[in-house]
Amino acid sequence: SKLRLRRRIRLEAILVVTRALAAPFDLRTMLAEVTAAACRVLHAERSSVWLHDPATDEMVLEVASDIRQVRLPVGSGLVGACAHDRQLINVPDCYADPRFDASVDQRSGFHTRCSLTLPLVDHRGGFVGVMQVLNKANGVFDANDETLAQALAAQCAVALARVRMTEALIEGEKMRQELELARVVQMSTLPAQVPRLAGYDMHA
Repeated sequence: SKLRLRRRIRLEAILVVTRALAAPFDLRTMLAEVTAAACRVLHAERSSVWLHDPATDEMVLEVASDIRQVRLPVGSGLVGACAHDRQLINVPDCYADPRFDASVDQRSGFHTRCSLTLPLVDHRGGFVGVMQVLNKANGVFDANDETLAQALAAQCAVALARVRMTEALIEGEKMRQELELARVVQMSTLPAQVPRLAGYDMHA
């Protein structure tokens, strides 16, 4: 049937994204891959990823094609509301929703019509950010889109956690190497043996 065909196509799309996110990426490349996949799979005009900055409790826009970094307090706008409640938000008419913050549209010149906003929660249940998909072609986001977007968001959260873990390991290894180099330099300034001077006993 047509419904079964549509489900199979969507499942194949998610599998393609899953394979893509399994590749080794730096953070920006991975997020760009996610946003491109979200637009492709959900037939949307735009997708963005906002990362949570726990130091300031703000949401930081990391990937967008035509606007510089934006920071929003948790609780502000649809992204902030999603971050605060950790719940999917599907809005068919953004300008009619009191939670919508039009300032990002004003900065970019983009007009947001409808949106799907999802929390990114990693495999340990930790909140890492928000994915937002805007303006579905020829309509608004429905329940099927929500299911597909949730699967994509889950993959994004796991990939994001993996990238951050990898970056932390690399930084840890760099620090270990720097400490080892410092130890070698310090040791090279010391004599190989304790000096022997008549009339003195030295121990170290």
